[in-house]
Amino acid sequence: MGLLLGGRGALVREVGAAPLAGGGVGGLAQFQQGVAGIKGGLDAKGDVTAGAVTTGSDGKAQVPLTVTNHGQQSYRYVIQLNFTDESGKVLDATAVTVQDVAAGQSAQATAHGNRELTGTVKAEVANAVRY
Repeated sequence: MGLLLGGRGALVREVGAAPLAGGGVGGLAQFQQGVAGIKGGLDAKGDVTAGAVTTGSDGKAQVPLTVTNHGQQSYRYVIQLNFTDESGKVLDATAVTVQDVAAGQSAQATAHGNRELTGTVKAEVANAVRY
């Protein structure tokens, strides 16, 4: 797990996804773990936009995220991002926490996959919670 500096001073923490038996990925489990202690969290999928998937220097998928806080106060975000193939099958998943996005502001983050993927890979914001 690493810390990344997001735009506008937001702190970003990436929470990796653990592989499941059979080659699947536990991105949902990691997301649920990240939101387990959140009280009063709100659905924030509409606040998160995923860019184009690229391959990082480590050969793993990565995608830029833009988080826009449409609320009236500062919020933290926990985001589950799925990497899918053209048919929508989940190939990999990860969770990212973006902290302290001020009201009306945006923050940038990068979600990093956990494995090398081939073929056409898309990114889908599966879940997002702000609190």
